[in-house]
Amino acid sequence: MARKFGHNGIIIVVTASTFLFAFIQFLLITAYPSIMAEFDINATEVQWLTTAYLLTSIIFIPMSAYLSNTYSTKWLLIIALLFLAIGTLIGGWSPTFEVLIFSRLLQAVGAGIILPLSQTILLIIFPPEHRDVCDNVWCCGWTEPGRCHG
Repeated sequence: MARKFGHNGIIIVVTASTFLFAFIQFLLITAYPSIMAEFDINATEVQWLTTAYLLTSIIFIPMSAYLSNTYSTKWLLIIALLFLAIGTLIGGWSPTFEVLIFSRLLQAVGAGIILPLSQTILLIIFPPEHRDVCDNVWCCGWTEPGRCHG
């Protein structure tokens, strides 16, 4: 018999997922000089890491509405987190800059699904009279990585 995850557990997972979205978005910015030296590329080329990530996540944000109507919220969140994890593992291993860009695309697929899905999950959990708390919880996950990153 599967154990039910309480509201607090769901809130923690969703907030952590939102935190990952924002943290991964800023993750490589401080590593740009090292990446440029490692792969012998210039500043314009290294910027593609951010551009590819943002463009891909922007594509998947509106697609998540269709996906959330087609698949269960639980499995969609798990799949999105898998995309983030696999993209991160590939990125850590990448022998070439092209593989690193591919890893950022995988991360962006997961991130583009997580962003609206996390809001949807929190709006389902919190009753209408506590939606302000819902917004604050979501914003904590979204804004803290900028401060953590430095």
